[in-house]
Amino acid sequence: MAKFLTNVDIEIQVFTPIFPSESVSKVIEAINLVMGMKIDLDQANNFLLGTTNKKEVLINTYDQIRNRSVISVFNRLLLSNLNQNSTWFYINKQAATKGLIILVEKFLESPLGPIKISLTSENILEVIEFLSVE
Repeated sequence: MAKFLTNVDIEIQVFTPIFPSESVSKVIEAINLVMGMKIDLDQANNFLLGTTNKKEVLINTYDQIRNRSVISVFNRLLLSNLNQNSTWFYINKQAATKGLIILVEKFLESPLGPIKISLTSENILEVIEFLSVE
């Protein structure tokens, strides 16, 4: 993993809607929990948005995808959402409050809206391969 962390620049963006029934602080806590570190999040209107270049936030995703044996699903999602030098995936917001990364294929599959994680890199195919190929 060290080679990946030193040879690739990547921007990670996190986005999620906030519903009136949700606690903003709990959603922020959930995002920071699944990302494995604190990400500064801005609240605007009814959503949270955060951006980081700290590749370490992907370590938890990398580990959980392998532990749950959903590497092929993750690979398919990243490739199907690929657009030039970026890709994205959704995770379940409610599971995130427990530190779990549960992939969501469609926005409406998550009752409170999913957390969208976007990855942008000049080497996006290398990022996808690292994250989702055994």
